[in-house]
Amino acid sequence: MSWQSSQFDPLDDAENQKPRSLRHNAFTNEFNAGYWPIYACVMSIVPNRNDADDVMQDVAIVMWEKFDEFEPGSSFIKWGRSIAYRLSKAFVRKKLKSSGCGLDEEIMRKITQIRSGASELLELRRMYLDECLDKMKPVDRKFLFACENRHGSVAEQARQQQKPAHQLYDRLSRLRQRLAKCVQSSLVRRDES
Repeated sequence: MSWQSSQFDPLDDAENQKPRSLRHNAFTNEFNAGYWPIYACVMSIVPNRNDADDVMQDVAIVMWEKFDEFEPGSSFIKWGRSIAYRLSKAFVRKKLKSSGCGLDEEIMRKITQIRSGASELLELRRMYLDECLDKMKPVDRKFLFACENRHGSVAEQARQQQKPAHQLYDRLSRLRQRLAKCVQSSLVRRDES
């Protein structure tokens, strides 16, 4: 039996089913989308995978119980990481008391700051990458996606377009460089403002 279905609610009648179902769906969608970044936060503090899995289960339960406190429109991942950080620290403190080993609290705080900063930078880079892709000519974007997807390859594109593969590799390299430059300049502009 799952933790969600094991909780008895005396007001669980047909009148309350719809809002509860919508709430459950909203939580499930957000949690599934943010699972790995939140789990990474746990793993940065609790390096043992089995322990991290246990902590992550606790994180999921607390997030579900406190989902009414989550402000729609704010970052679910950031909210989840704050819960994950707190529960992970508590787990490590408890483990420290019982075994006398683990990470110093100051080190845990620094690791979390670094991970949070790296995650925010990655999110910004993804956002700017999407913007830069939108600025590309449709034909270039289509070529880039055709080469980058799992089933495509430059050799396959060369065969279809009846062109030498080295020409397409050069074109792909130029497009990647242009995208990287666009993303980097967007980040620089953001830092300057």
